[in-house]
Amino acid sequence: NDLGKKQLGISTFLVDTKLPGIEVRKIPTLGQHSIGTTEVTFTDVRVSNTAVLGQLDHGWAVCEDTLRYERLCLSAVRIGAARRAFEYALDYAKTRHQFGKPISSFQVTQHKFADMKVMLDTSFTMIRRYAWLMENGKAERADTAVIKYYIGESYKTIADMCLQILGGYGYSMEYPMQRFFRDSRLATIGGGTSEIQKNIIASTLGIWIFMQKTRSWQRAQWFEQRGWNCHKTMISRASNSDGYQKQYELLPTIDYSLHDQALSCLNDVKEIEKFPLS
Repeated sequence: NDLGKKQLGISTFLVDTKLPGIEVRKIPTLGQHSIGTTEVTFTDVRVSNTAVLGQLDHGWAVCEDTLRYERLCLSAVRIGAARRAFEYALDYAKTRHQFGKPISSFQVTQHKFADMKVMLDTSFTMIRRYAWLMENGKAERADTAVIKYYIGESYKTIADMCLQILGGYGYSMEYPMQRFFRDSRLATIGGGTSEIQKNIIASTLGIWIFMQKTRSWQRAQWFEQRGWNCHKTMISRASNSDGYQKQYELLPTIDYSLHDQALSCLNDVKEIEKFPLS
């Protein structure tokens, strides 16, 4: 359905996996072997209209609501995994001796553990805060992105630092540290990449509207030449043009009251020049 943004028009269905035409193929992955990753193919699969979840053409809302819980649960799991990697590396550092003393006595190693301790405690506090926000109906989209981004990146960093402390043993498949290292890479990819989380966070700060002055006039001319004067039309048609959709798709959601020079409707895209620049 042509509702403007690409994610609108999607519908969500509850599908019986025993229906004919459904094929599931397991995909070999670097890590996370315990849960597995699969590709599901639907060939001429038919379901009744009673299988629709939520409203027709509004399936993305269902996906977003699911992602909020997924990112909460995955973040909690990754804190636990990061803590286990931390404890394993700490025990190793206390018992592994070099130059006549345990490597945990070296300041460079101590600093690694100090950095990891800060990340773990911060992550634990963040996850409890977000769980409270969700329970009380106060969680915002950016809150989800913040914990997903920070905890995912922290797990990846901690796993890497712990493997470095173990040295060659950490790189060996005989020791469990390699599993933490492999599993941690999914933390910044699955459920929304770290880059996407940063986009979400930035979009809630009212800074998408700011554009480089040297290019805004060129963009205005580009759209004007094609007769795309109304911002609603511009958003819909720009979605088919690489390099321009992200610049304009969020315009209707911006609180224009924050900008003295903003217009209620961008009838002429040259008016973009009137927005304050930073």
